[in-house]
Amino acid sequence: MAMRPHVRRDKRQAALLAAIQTAPNGRWKTGRAAGALRKAGWPVSVSTASGDLQTLVTAGHLARHEEPGV
Repeated sequence: MAMRPHVRRDKRQAALLAAIQTAPNGRWKTGRAAGALRKAGWPVSVSTASGDLQTLVTAGHLARHEEPGV
């Protein structure tokens, strides 16, 4: 049986948060997030990684910087 979409999304975002917590230094932009997710086995687009970062910001796990390109 396939995993439900919201369960899959939650697991993917937890994997991203774990990657960020493992290597918190530096900027976590969409390309870095996508790379970390792919390395963890999640075949994602940059757009999906961007949405996951935004979800983590909204949930209070990350701080969004308003600098251009960050």
